[in-house]
Formats: sequence, structure tokens, C-alpha cells
Amino acid sequence: MTDVNRLTLKNLWARKFRVLSLLGIILTGVGFMAGVFVLKDTINKTFDDLFTSVYADASAVVRGTANFSGGDTGTNRDRIPATLTDRVRAVPSVAGADGIVQSSAQAVDRKGKTIGGGGAPTFAYNWPSIKEANPYRLVGGRAPEADDEVVIDRLIATKGPYAVGDQVPVLTSAGNQSYKVVGVATFGTADSAGGSTAVLFTTAKVQQLAGVNGEVDEILAVARPGVSQTQVRDDIAKAIDGTTKTEVLTAKARAAESASDVKKALGFFSTFLLVFAFISIFVGMFVIYNMFKITVDQRTREMALLRAIGASGTQVRRSILLESTITGVVGSVLGIGFGLGTAAGLKGLLKAFGLDLPATGLVLAPRTVVVALVVGLLTTVVSAYFPARRAAKVPPIAALRDVAIDRSGSSAVRLVIGLVMLGLAGAALAAGLLKVGITLVGLSFVLAILGVAVLGPVIARPLSRLIGRPLPSLRGMTGTLARENASRNPKRTSATALALTIGVALVSGVLVMASSIKSSVASTIDKQIAGDFVVLAKNQGGVSDGFSPKLASDIGAVKGVGNVTALRITEAKVGTSVSRVTGTDPATVTKVVNAGKVQGSLAGLGGDTVAVSETYAKDHGTTIGATLPVQFTKAAASLKVVAIYEKADLLGTYLVGNDTLETYTPVQTDSVLLINLAGTAKAADVRPALDTVITGYPSVELQDRTEFKNAQAAQVNQLLALVYVLLAFAIIIALFGIANTLALSIVE
Repeated sequence: MTDVNRLTLKNLWARKFRVLSLLGIILTGVGFMAGVFVLKDTINKTFDDLFTSVYADASAVVRGTANFSGGDTGTNRDRIPATLTDRVRAVPSVAGADGIVQSSAQAVDRKGKTIGGGGAPTFAYNWPSIKEANPYRLVGGRAPEADDEVVIDRLIATKGPYAVGDQVPVLTSAGNQSYKVVGVATFGTADSAGGSTAVLFTTAKVQQLAGVNGEVDEILAVARPGVSQTQVRDDIAKAIDGTTKTEVLTAKARAAESASDVKKALGFFSTFLLVFAFISIFVGMFVIYNMFKITVDQRTREMALLRAIGASGTQVRRSILLESTITGVVGSVLGIGFGLGTAAGLKGLLKAFGLDLPATGLVLAPRTVVVALVVGLLTTVVSAYFPARRAAKVPPIAALRDVAIDRSGSSAVRLVIGLVMLGLAGAALAAGLLKVGITLVGLSFVLAILGVAVLGPVIARPLSRLIGRPLPSLRGMTGTLARENASRNPKRTSATALALTIGVALVSGVLVMASSIKSSVASTIDKQIAGDFVVLAKNQGGVSDGFSPKLASDIGAVKGVGNVTALRITEAKVGTSVSRVTGTDPATVTKVVNAGKVQGSLAGLGGDTVAVSETYAKDHGTTIGATLPVQFTKAAASLKVVAIYEKADLLGTYLVGNDTLETYTPVQTDSVLLINLAGTAKAADVRPALDTVITGYPSVELQDRTEFKNAQAAQVNQLLALVYVLLAFAIIIALFGIANTLALSIVE
């Protein structure tokens, strides 16, 4: 070890406060990023293991081919005839087989509140006759034998709470009905499938709920002893050869596919978190740079003396970089440990949003360790490089004079580059707001921050003097020193402020965006909803969150109600893209929704017809009389365009009659009800009767126009609170930087 390196280690030991401050910054940024990776790997392993155990006893799966994939509901497939199960059972290598039918059902707890929903789906399944074909395992009771009996998963049993022999209210497309609990089951070894809930019925009952007769979603087959999954898959494929729209795959492949679907669905969350992790690291780079710069300024004479006694500029530079390397490695290692705690906190955050992961240990993959070490090390070393480079240029004569004078504030080159960057940021923002792409809006933010970083030293000195002008009068010599110290080193001042600037800019940007969204939603409700009341599902999380159409008829019977218009939202493949399609009653929709200027007539909807938004018509050159190929969940159709409407915020891009959905989709559930009062009826007089009706449907809520606007704003506020929690990491790092800079300035 050279004398310079020994001196470096002694300097680190002697300046414990500065080292601890740097470690705090590094471990916060790296720990957040490591926590995201740990959470992602934990989710992946959890669902890989879970679905592997679920399909451990099955061998092959027969199902319909895909009609379309994408959107909120994943891959849409045709159901297959239940009679195909007998052909599968007849295959010599098959020991047993049974069909699986899926629909939706939501249990209600003893307090009248729904269990699950929103973030996680609420399933209804049949209970298969053979154990190997059943992903659920009884932990109490027996299988359902009558249509009024059910098995519930342990999550429902715990939250209910319910036990075998109890009556459990269940909401389905048929309405609210109570069933006798005859069994409690787990999904593999977990209480539920990733926070979703499941109610298991007899096959006939769940087929009724799913709106199908004599069909199943898939057939699970079990091989005879000694027969491989590949062999039984091939044998079944040969036996059903010629059956249209079917495919056969191994149970292992089906398990991997199920796990992959869940991981893809949660992928947005990991990406969302990583964005904030990199923001924290980005802020940390400015803070680390500033701290090393201050260190170099304060140790100018020390480095000059090293040069005077024979140390080369390279040795001095390596000394600073060695300090940053040691700090980066130690901070990254500590950050990995901090990341495990962060992952546990993020796991709890997922639970709050409806995804309750099974109780498993956190997964620390080698990739996470490597990435954390590399990012932490590079962030620290890159941030320290320019101060180290500056330190290497300190001449020996500097030991005899003061060279800590910052002249960057008068740099014309810096001024030009900063202004150019800000100009490019403005251009990117303008292009992004003109719907060229949200990516350009993000790029404009990065360019603006870099532009401010370059321009900061130029404007820091005049701003410091301007802001600090009253200080001498207010605080005497203390104020004078504060003003002069801030203006003496504009690069340091701007770098210190920049870390906080980024945090404040992000918070301000989020606030502006949230306020714009809330204002836009409120304006849309005022201008486009003509109804007096709105009924919608609680905790809406996707197109599957619907309720029984019986509610509309119950509300329509209330005295004082004029008309009730249902909006039904489903997914379909229109042309080459998967989109939401809205169904409605064409006779009443214009009484509760202002669609703006309409070409043609919405009253003409029904049968094989469709109305499209004005934006879609312009983008695709669609005119009245054109036809659109649409693949619904039950069948394909060719729909004739009979109307084009201006305002699509509530109605969506495609609007059809409810009878069209009844023809081409198997299950009918309403997504939203819009209610108009009759004549001179007053809302205050009708509201109590409406509330009484709603009591029988725990999954929905009734809101007047003001309540509806407030509820939409509350959803934005909930997301805003999450963003603030995540931005807190960047703000903490910025505060670290300010505190450290001020402390080091006092020492100086």
C-alpha cells in the first residue's frame, strides 16, 4: 500500500461525519432500487412455486384456442364442449379427467361488506370430481353436492369470518343469494390465489352463472403411472384431432403460463417503483458530487502539499477516487440490507392495494447484489470523478495561497449550453403535450433538470445577492456572512439547491397533473352526465367489476325515478386492437349522457350495429355505413356504423346496444347505472328509497353528482399519496445533501 493510499484511509477515518453522511445517501438510493428487485424476485418465485404446486398432480390441459389477448382481462378463449371430457378420459394413457368452469362471484362478510375485488379478481369455479384436476385443497368440510352449497377459500373464511355450516351471501350476475358453506379450501398451500377470492360451486351451478350450457373453460387430465406429461399431451392431441379451436399443453407449461400471466400483470408496479428508485439515485448523484467538490475545496492546501513533497496529479486523483470507491462499496452493501427492509414495506403496500402475497421469505438474487453494487459504485465514482480531476490539477504553489475561488458563474459557454438545454426541454414538452408521446414529456423533465444544473452557477451568484440583500439589515454580520458565502461559490450553491429543486419539481409536477386530472374529471361529469344519481361498483379495478342487471329494474321501480340507463363495459377485439366496448339502452342513453354533436342517431343502435367516437372516425377514416369486424368473448360479428358521437369520455370509443352484448357475450353485468328523477321529484325525497334498494347489493354504491365528483377526486388523491411516499426517498436524499453542505460550509 502506497503512502497516498494510507493517507486516504486515514482521511476517511478522520472525517467520520462526512463518510456517514455519504453512506446514508448511497444506502437510501441503492436500498430503494434493491428493494424493488427483491420484491420482483419474491413475486416471481412465489407464483412459480405456487402454480407448480397447484398443477403438480395434473398432466395435461385441453382448452380453446385464443381469440384475442391483451387488455384488462388477459387472453380470451372459446369454451369447449363438456362432452370432450369423455373423449379425453377414453385415451389409454389418461387415468382421469374433468372440466373446469370459471365465472365471477364475490362473497360478503358478516358486516355486509364485500370481500376482495378492486385490485384482485373474485372468481367462481366448479369443484372437479377428481383431486388431481383441482387446484384447491380441502382443509375442512366436503365438496359441494347441491346448487345451494359452496366451498370457500380460506381468505374468505378468515375475513368473513365463516366456518363450515354457515350461510354466506354471494354476489353473482344473478344477484345476491346465500349459500351454505360445506367446505373451506386453500389454493395449493396458500389461503388464496394471490389475494383473489374464490367461491366453488357444483358444475351445473357455475355453468349457469357463467351463462353457458354444456361447456367448460378447460379440461385437466391426469396420466397413468409411468406416462410422461409430454406423452399424455401427444396422446390426447391425437385422440381429439379434428376438434376445431382446441389446443393441448402439458400441466408444466400451463403452470409456467399462469405464473407468467400474474407476473406480467404486476410488471407495471415494478416498473413504476423503479422509476422512483432511479429518481432517488439521480438526486443522490448531485449530492455526492457536491460533497466531494466541497471536500476538494477544503483540502486544497493538503493536496498542494502532497504535490509539493512529490505526489503526482494521478496519485492525488486516485486518492479521491479511492475514497469514493470505498464509500460506494460500503454504502451499496448497506443498501442491500436496507433493500430487504424496503421490500418488506413494499410487500405491505401491495397488500393494501389488494394483492396479498403468500407468506414466503424474501428472495435476494445474485443479480440484485451485482446490480446494487455496480449502480452504487458507479454512482459514487462518477459523481466524484470531476472533483478528483480538479484535485489532480492543484499546483504545489497552492499550498501558499487561497485558490478556492469559483469563477464558474461568469462562464459564457455554460450560459449558452444551459439555455440550449432549456430550449430543447421546452420543445420536447410542447411536442409531448401535443400527444406526440408521454415519453417526450419525461425527456423534457430530464433536459430541464440538466439545463438548470448547467445554468445554475451562472444564476446562483446574482440570485444569492438579490435574495440575501435584506439579510445584513435583519441579521447583521451573520446575515452578511450568509449572503457572501452563498454568492462566493455559485457552483456549490446551485448544486446544493439542485437536489431539492428536483424533489420540489417532481412534487409540483405531480400536484399540477393531479389537479388537472381532477379538474378535467369534474368538468366531464358536469358537462356530460345529465342524470341525478350514479350507481357503480365499489373499488372498481377493471371491466370484470360489474353487478347484476336486476339492480336496474329494482331501482326503476322506486317512486320518483324517471329512467335508469345501464352502461355495460366489456372487452373485444375491434379490427386488430383490443379495446373496451360499451353497451347501453339506445332509447334512454341521450337522456342521461351528453354525447355532444352526433352524426346519425344513437337511437338506431341494436342488433349488428355500432356507434364510434368522432376521434376514432377521424383517425381511421370511418364513416356512417362502414362495417367494423369485432371479436367478442362469445362470437365474432360484423357491425355496421350507424352513428358518430363527439364526446367519448363516458361512452368510450365504441358504443353498442345492450341486446348486441347479450347476443355476443355470455354473461351480462352492468358497470354503471345513470338515474334520472321523474318530473318534479326531489333528490332528497327519493334518496332514502334508493339507499334501501342499494342495501341489498353490497358491492355497489349510490352517489349524487357531487359525491361522484368527490369520489373520482379521492381516487386521484389516493394515487397521489402513493407517489408522495415514493418521492420521499428523493426528498430525504436532497435534505441529506443540504444538511451536509451547510455543515461542511461551517467547518470551512
